Amino acid sequence: FSLASKSYEILALEIFVPWAIATFGDPPRGRLHWLPAGLIGGLTILLYWAFMIFGALGILALAVLTWRASPDRGRYVRHLVLTVIVALVVASWYLVPYLGWGFLHGSSQVEYQYQGGGIQDSPLLFLTPTPLGVLQLIGVIGMVWYRGRVWWGKPMLLLTAGIYAYWLLGLAAFVLVGRHLLVQDTPRLTSLVLASAGVLTIAHTAPRLVRRLTAGTVPAGLPTLSLCLLMIWIAVTAWQAWMPGGPASVTGLYQPAVSATPNDATAAFMTPLPDGRYSPAAPASLRGAWFPTKPIKKDVDSVLGKGAKPVTLSSSEHLFAFVRWPGYIAVTRSAAGIDTNWPARYAALRKLSLVTDPDAFTDASEHTAFGSVDVFILQATDAAHWSWKPFDSDDPDITFTPAQFSPQAFTVFTDLPGNYVLAVRQPQTTS
Repeated sequence: FSLASKSYEILALEIFVPWAIATFGDPPRGRLHWLPAGLIGGLTILLYWAFMIFGALGILALAVLTWRASPDRGRYVRHLVLTVIVALVVASWYLVPYLGWGFLHGSSQVEYQYQGGGIQDSPLLFLTPTPLGVLQLIGVIGMVWYRGRVWWGKPMLLLTAGIYAYWLLGLAAFVLVGRHLLVQDTPRLTSLVLASAGVLTIAHTAPRLVRRLTAGTVPAGLPTLSLCLLMIWIAVTAWQAWMPGGPASVTGLYQPAVSATPNDATAAFMTPLPDGRYSPAAPASLRGAWFPTKPIKKDVDSVLGKGAKPVTLSSSEHLFAFVRWPGYIAVTRSAAGIDTNWPARYAALRKLSLVTDPDAFTDASEHTAFGSVDVFILQATDAAHWSWKPFDSDDPDITFTPAQFSPQAFTVFTDLPGNYVLAVRQPQTTS
């Protein structure tokens, strides 16, 4: 799962297996105390809660079996309850508004509008002819073989079975009601659990196997050679996924090749700085368009003073990477938080755009259903139309006109690069 922009998911993924087994299982060195277990669980919810949902059935099965086998069932139940309470408290600043909004207004994952890549893919990842696939196949064999022989066998098998059960439920929901329950993301967790089982199987089996085959002696350098080969494969795989282009042969040497297809790595070089400068490492052919953050901030400061934090309607979210101004609405609908109510905000903007009288527009833009809009950053499609365009929505662009922005209420800047125009509400017009 080498997607650089999803680093928070990678962190949540890496912690899942050891946390689940150490918290709900019965490892020989002792169970993880409820306080750190709850802290880790709460932070995992904040990072990426979906992995906990995918593994919930397996965790439940593991908890039930551990409880049945526990010599002190009451103490184990107390451990579970305290773990859950701590996790909920840690994640409460996110869960309370999220669930509160859902109960009061209803909610639906924007992701349900799309099928998502991976729903139709085979879940049998361990049959892929790659080093990772081989490791996962070893994990499948190890879980089945060692399920009653080693302490980790049954917990790993339960976690794996739980994820596959969730995948089947998601497919059934998709067929019956069109809700796929984000099952396209389950292979990321399945892959991790199978690979972890493969590592545990090798760690448990390899020493015994080597002793049998070599009569107690291991060829010198064999472990080091095996590790080096594995690291070379990992390095090349990561290079191809994260570097701006894959390895290319140049006069017999492997050097990075500049790819014409942007990815997360090229974006770091092709994106200009707030003042319009580009990284000297980026070729001109890969340079992205400049969003004039620094000139915009300078113009806004000239009207509102330094340190102002106006509510801003911006045609690009590049702005918010560099200034701490609250945005009125996300440009990308599918990336907007559920409690921002993107559809209603869009409707409020469309209603505002229809107010043609300058004085009425000044008042309406200060008192929308979601509060005031103090700064407008729009794109001039022509001399008479300034637009705000949603990025990934079928909803039409919202268009304003220069005449709506009264010179007594707004200071307008039209000399920005990239056909951007800026309208800043003057302080005296704010009630």
